[in-house]
Amino acid sequence: MSNQMLAFDYFQLDPAGARLLKYGDRVALPPKAMAALVYLVENRGRLVGKDELLDAVWGHRFVSQSVLKNTIATLRQALDDESKNPLYIETVHRLGYRFIAAVNTGTTAATESAKMAAVPILAGLSRLIGREKPLAELGNLTKKALAGQPQLAFITGEPGIGKTALIETFLQSSALPALTGRGQCIEQYGQSEPYLPVLEALNDLVRQDEARLSKLLSQVAPTWLAQLPWYLNQTEPMAMQQVLAGASQLRMLREFGELIDRCAADRPLILVLEDLHWSDHATQNLLAYLARRKQIARWLILGSYRPEDVMLVDHDLKHVLRDLQIQGLCTEIPLEPLSEAAIGAYLSTHVKDPDRAANWARALHRKTGGLPFFLMQLIETVQAGRAPEEDVAIQTAALPESMQQLLAYQFDRLSDGYRLILQAASVVGMTFSAETVATALALDWVEVETRCENLARSRHFIEPVTDIPGHYGFRHAFYQKFAYQHISPLQRAGLHFHVGEWLESSRKRPEELATELALHFERGRHWEKAVKYLQLAANTAVARHALHEAAQLLRHGLALLEDKLTGSPEYARYGTDLNTLYAMILQAIQGYGVDALEVIYRRALESVDRLGDTPRLLRVLWGVWAFHYVRSKLDLSLDYARQMQAEAEQAGDMAGLIGAHFALGTTHMNRGELDLALAHARQCLALYEPNSHGALFRLYTQDPAVCARYCLGLVLWLKGFPEQAMTVFDDALALAENLGHPFSLAIALSAMAWRHVDRREPSSVLERCEALERLAEEHGFLLWQAMAAIMRGWASAMLGQAEEGILRIQQGLATWRATGSRWIAPRYLTLLAEAYGQAGRIEEGL
Repeated sequence: MSNQMLAFDYFQLDPAGARLLKYGDRVALPPKAMAALVYLVENRGRLVGKDELLDAVWGHRFVSQSVLKNTIATLRQALDDESKNPLYIETVHRLGYRFIAAVNTGTTAATESAKMAAVPILAGLSRLIGREKPLAELGNLTKKALAGQPQLAFITGEPGIGKTALIETFLQSSALPALTGRGQCIEQYGQSEPYLPVLEALNDLVRQDEARLSKLLSQVAPTWLAQLPWYLNQTEPMAMQQVLAGASQLRMLREFGELIDRCAADRPLILVLEDLHWSDHATQNLLAYLARRKQIARWLILGSYRPEDVMLVDHDLKHVLRDLQIQGLCTEIPLEPLSEAAIGAYLSTHVKDPDRAANWARALHRKTGGLPFFLMQLIETVQAGRAPEEDVAIQTAALPESMQQLLAYQFDRLSDGYRLILQAASVVGMTFSAETVATALALDWVEVETRCENLARSRHFIEPVTDIPGHYGFRHAFYQKFAYQHISPLQRAGLHFHVGEWLESSRKRPEELATELALHFERGRHWEKAVKYLQLAANTAVARHALHEAAQLLRHGLALLEDKLTGSPEYARYGTDLNTLYAMILQAIQGYGVDALEVIYRRALESVDRLGDTPRLLRVLWGVWAFHYVRSKLDLSLDYARQMQAEAEQAGDMAGLIGAHFALGTTHMNRGELDLALAHARQCLALYEPNSHGALFRLYTQDPAVCARYCLGLVLWLKGFPEQAMTVFDDALALAENLGHPFSLAIALSAMAWRHVDRREPSSVLERCEALERLAEEHGFLLWQAMAAIMRGWASAMLGQAEEGILRIQQGLATWRATGSRWIAPRYLTLLAEAYGQAGRIEEGL
């Protein structure tokens, strides 16, 4: 054991006196932890095996390796160190530990260490300098959450400002025994898969307490458990498929709210969702829903986003944030670049010469603009010896247009083999496995992992992913983008294709990777597979009732189809499927009669004619029927409904026959042919088996049995059987609620609201319309928003608020006309006329 003082950064280690000093103050350490630290420091730079360290500290007594792991954790806590980004003790997976900091010896060690302290200390700039105020704000939010007031907060700032570092520091410094889950949004086709960051955070939570949380998921959030199939036992997958078939976005929101409330009952809960500027519509809806809930619970949801990527474009998140901020339902914590004074104050505690510290601070701030990430990179370059004197290096180091030259310098220093690995890794994404990179490059897996370990150990571009052997991540998005931009177009395409093939052959279900696979195959110039996986990703989004995301994926798929696959054998099949699904989604979210649908359905009919595929033809015919029906072209819609029936009967297609009978019944009803309408509605219900046909909403964007009951109830009402009709409407509403399908539920709610209009019950109309409006706004159903506004306006007029009611009806009619619909327009105008009458505006009413 050395008798000399050993100094590293602001620590001094006295082996003879068994003392560890921090800024001259003693740090308490257990004897075994002290002995382990001394041994590691004295063997600095060398890998110390686990068995060697056990023998050196505990002798030859039998001690489990968990004791050693706990001891290392104690040392890291005393040294303010991190396992993920170590400054002092590095873990070499399965082998042992290495002390990596520079150490000075002798009586002048503290002085010499202080002289150089700024370099390694500044590696933690983003979490140590000038962040006292945001950390205090996070502490206050935590106190409120502990008191039963759930909190939603957003940390905002430009790339490299230190959002992630602040979050990590907050989580590490918190004394709470909180359960913490982290998820991250990724950049994909405009918006990522529905709930992607939430599912990642949820998976992170379950990994920490699988027995309790998987059971809790099964009890209160089965639709979320179905999204994490690896936690199901062998008997559950089929049951979960049924759960998914009946899942709705509204149900998923309610389940998640109940889940986090119960999770936080025993331990406080912190959910971190990073990079929300790439978030999906469904995740934004979930955050808004959770913020508006009034339950007492102990949770904190912490998000981060880049304002410029949200506020300067028409991003959905902008509108969600605006509404939450106006209502005081969230907290924003903006991060600003560090001031010269903040950098100087920090340096003055580590550099003894005040003039030197001031010069450093001035040069650092001028070169980096106070952006913490840039500061770290500049100091690392100085430390690497780019100039003989640190001050000179800071003043002369080039950072034009932020980081480009500095990154180029670091990248060019690497050998060809290391650069090639980083380039291939950048194609995979922000995180990657050595095995995937090796496959993409057709290299030996062990060789690639060895090189990745070397890069991570030297903190060059990448770092190991904690607790996942063989996996790594880029230290910042700048690194990943820089490496990606330095690949030739031809090489980039080849790498993307090989990565796509590798992922395609993995054991994961393709729908879990559909968006990622589409991205790789498109950039790998395999257009057919790119379109295939875009369609699969859209179908997955529809199953999760995330229609906006599905529409975006389909638009991209159709553009790719027209640009790259025109004339190919796959063109007709994909053209039919993509156009039909896209049209049905537009019908749901914009209205059945929007002008764009006519062109889309014409393309779908042209494509399906080439195929001779009856099931596909039936889907197209249904959509064309619906388009003409809401435009009140009843003769044309009747022709399409009859063609649908004939095709379905000839093919023996039960799903098509159910849809055809509903279409015929509804059309005959609106033509005044009530007996025919009654017969077709009853035939539809006779063919419909709930267990077999409960997922037909995926074909028709609505459940045929709910719609047939709507038709049957209205016919009974018109034929003079109001009590029987109300029973049928009640059944329709119960079925829609049981299915949990939002669009079918909107149909059933509208039917009930209309009946209350007919019964002159304005208070009941308001109640039904409020529920319909909430549902329609949540899912973006313009058609039902318009209908609810019109009926609600009539109810307001009947209750004495005539002017307000007239305004609501007029706004609803404007929205209704924008959907292209002409269906029951005269009925709406009678409600407006009656409202004018209530206001005494007789001429306008006439």
